[in-house]
Amino acid sequence: MSDFGALSVGLSGLQAHRRALDVAGHNLANVNSPGYSRQRVDLSPMTEPVGAAIFARTNGAGLGVRASTAYRLHDQFTEIRALQEHGADSSLKQSQAVLGQIEAAVNEPSDTGMASQINRFMAAWHDVANRPDDLSARRQIVEVGKTLAADFARLDGSFSAMSANLTSELRAGVADVNVTASAVADLNTRILAAVNADMPAGDLMDQRDALVRTLADQVGVTTRPQDKGVVDVYLGTNALVRGGVADALRVDATSTPGVTAVVWDRLGVTATASGSVGALQGSINTTIPAYRAQLTAVQLQLSTDVNAVHTTGFDLNGAAGVPFFQMGPGGLSVNPVIDADPSKVAAAATATGLRDGSVAGRIADQTGAASAYNAMVLHLGIESRTINRQVATQSLVTEQVDAAREATSGVNIDEEMTNMIAIQHAYAASARFISAVDSMLDTLIHNTGLVGR
Repeated sequence: MSDFGALSVGLSGLQAHRRALDVAGHNLANVNSPGYSRQRVDLSPMTEPVGAAIFARTNGAGLGVRASTAYRLHDQFTEIRALQEHGADSSLKQSQAVLGQIEAAVNEPSDTGMASQINRFMAAWHDVANRPDDLSARRQIVEVGKTLAADFARLDGSFSAMSANLTSELRAGVADVNVTASAVADLNTRILAAVNADMPAGDLMDQRDALVRTLADQVGVTTRPQDKGVVDVYLGTNALVRGGVADALRVDATSTPGVTAVVWDRLGVTATASGSVGALQGSINTTIPAYRAQLTAVQLQLSTDVNAVHTTGFDLNGAAGVPFFQMGPGGLSVNPVIDADPSKVAAAATATGLRDGSVAGRIADQTGAASAYNAMVLHLGIESRTINRQVATQSLVTEQVDAAREATSGVNIDEEMTNMIAIQHAYAASARFISAVDSMLDTLIHNTGLVGR
């Protein structure tokens, strides 16, 4: 190496350590940026040729240092685990929110809940049994029965409205998934272009991975790394994003009656979604219909029990009792015949028992509907407590995985400051080296040959 070549060695040190200092500064600037992965540059020596040649000799001092393109510190396995845990966490929290809405609609225990209304209805039959010849007591039982039927209809309507709202939320969520998937595909294209041009792509990868985590929250995805920083995103066995191309999803609520499905828009086949979208789909198709079915069963139980006894009695006019309740598509209702004429409430065991309230007493002692409703509320409580425990456990697991990912990819201020000081000293040393070489060259150029003048 020539004396002038030593300047190149010093210059490479300045350039390499300046690059390393820039990256350290970039890390420190993004210490609070969500999803940012810290970056590094590798420094490696630039060595002279080692092949032997007659006129190509080297003293082995080397040619200086080179800095690699900045890369990010990233653990792909931890990231894959984080996607799985975030998807499970989002699914459980969405299910928890739906059960919370159901609990709010049921509103038990309370003075206005269905349990109190059923008890009030049975207490009204006791009034009829105690005052069988009082027409006002029979009018009261009709009004209480109508109120009870209206309360059943109100609760069922709340479930129906809840299902409609969740369906709208599902459509919005699927539309957001499509937008996010398109953004991931676009970033894949930009990352590929940056890598091919030997330019830093770490920040683009961070943006892409943050969007992939959003997809994991929404539908539960997995990833498959490809060459040059590109990542394919899979939903089940089908690719949601393949390189720079994204597929689309849509909601299908018409193909199968009573089933709201998430399907691939291009293929028309069902997509296997988890995350919040999968939980919404499960709530619409399973959870809410199950509670509506239980509520219908309570009404049917009440109608069956009351009518079975009521039709064995006789009304205030001595006529045989007719069914007190009717069950139709709209649910429970008081028989219009009785609603129009409360004297047709059957309270007596015989046609001549004007003061007989034994049938009304037997109706008041019916407990089937109350037991069925209490069983529904108990099941709801157990399911809610279970999901609450699962959410708490899954949240801890997700936090631990995030902490592990942060330990690998997150910025540590103390570590960056230590690196920055080391880089600063190395930069200053390279500058002093150039100054020393410059002094030597000055002696060589200006002082050589001056002896004897």
